[in-house]
Amino acid sequence: MRRRSFIENSVKIIGTSWLSFLNLGFVGTRMRKPIQRTSSISLTYHGNFNGGGGDSATRTSIPIGSPEPDRLVIAVIGKANGSNTNLNSMTIAGLSATLVADASYTTAYNPVGVYYANVTSGATCSISWTGSGGSDGYVLAVYTLTGQSSSTPVFAGKDSSASTLASITTSSLPSNSVLISGRVTRKNYTTVSWSSNVIEQFTVMSSGQCTSSGAISTNISGVNTITHTLSNAMSAPNNPNFTVVAWS
Repeated sequence: MRRRSFIENSVKIIGTSWLSFLNLGFVGTRMRKPIQRTSSISLTYHGNFNGGGGDSATRTSIPIGSPEPDRLVIAVIGKANGSNTNLNSMTIAGLSATLVADASYTTAYNPVGVYYANVTSGATCSISWTGSGGSDGYVLAVYTLTGQSSSTPVFAGKDSSASTLASITTSSLPSNSVLISGRVTRKNYTTVSWSSNVIEQFTVMSSGQCTSSGAISTNISGVNTITHTLSNAMSAPNNPNFTVVAWS
């Protein structure tokens, strides 16, 4: 039996290594492209949608801007009721949405839920939510986010103070973070004010007594206190619920 020469063995080793290199996907059609992050973080408010009583609703043809591989569609849903009621689930563009638990009251007089999903295609989408325990009405606010370092928020907080003033202080946020805030109650109020570090986007009352106000910051960092002030204090069954969520 003939022994292979040093050169033959070397060729065999190099050939095996080269084939392994190909199979690992570094060359040719097997190479996998990572999800590309948008160059800078961008938060956009796309409007609010509201309706009367019931424990479920679907809104269609909601504008969500241009497709991006990292685009999050974020939905803040407020539901009003004269007794404890629940928010159970949400789908965004047919995807099961993630609940930001630390920013949501899913069982309350007037629950609020913050949900998001990574929707990579389409310029519009549908959003469906379900609940239980009855409802006097709902308000749904929709945002999109691109360029974030992670889909998981860097901060989430909530407050159910029945006083006129609600206040949430964030952790130290990274540079160029973005923030969404909202407050929901069951009673109409026309006079509201937000702290100067956010910009009000809407204050609206649905056809069934659910009143919601929302504000954002598109460039925020460090420790911040976000406040929202009503024209008058609320008590059961009109208790307000307040939420703040930030991404970077």
